[in-house]
Amino acid sequence: FGKSPSTSSLLTKVSTGSDKSMEELKQLLSTAITEGCNTMAVALSACPHTRFFYSCGNHDPYISPVIDYCVQNCPPNLHIFGPEFPEYVILPDLDVCVHGISFAASHQQTSLLNELKPCNPSLINLLCVHGELTESGSSAYNPISLSALEKAGFDYAALGHVHDYSLIRRFGSLSYAYPGVPEPRGFDECGSKGYICGTIGKNDVNLSFVPLAKRKYVDEITRHSETRRWKRKTGGLAES
Repeated sequence: FGKSPSTSSLLTKVSTGSDKSMEELKQLLSTAITEGCNTMAVALSACPHTRFFYSCGNHDPYISPVIDYCVQNCPPNLHIFGPEFPEYVILPDLDVCVHGISFAASHQQTSLLNELKPCNPSLINLLCVHGELTESGSSAYNPISLSALEKAGFDYAALGHVHDYSLIRRFGSLSYAYPGVPEPRGFDECGSKGYICGTIGKNDVNLSFVPLAKRKYVDEITRHSETRRWKRKTGGLAES
């Protein structure tokens, strides 16, 4: 759902104005939320045999109006994890158990995954969560310990928060990755963007990155022909 501002954050930016302008802003926000979520619902509904799982992060905590609308209107093949405690969904036809939990606010100082254990060690246990990898335990965005996840017995952790593809990495028996974002939205999201695709089994992870974005932001060094000096240029969109 991207960087979705809450209703309060939008309204606090309007320090002056009539009641009418405030109502117009509320209506504009409501329309944007409805149209965006409905577009997503139509797209996911077009893939009825595919299961989708979503964990909310700091840009779209579970309390935001976007998530509230989507929870009430999501298609049956989408599961949005709640913020109160880790949940899991078993897919018996695939021998898979998907675990997840959402942010309840824009910051999460303590780990949401403390004492989290896979529901059944014999299944392929996947984790879908937003957070920052750190072994120090210090982060404002759900500190995640790889050693704790590996010890718990997860097979793969699908991570969100970092907007760049991290490569498919391994820590002991645990495989994990940040896929990044599918489409860049600014010069803080340079490089190739896409998604991760492949298969996951017990001790058998075969995943690869698939570029998807139609365009990409570039940050490159160019040579100025007149001064014969190299200079850094940030800007421009490159067609992929």
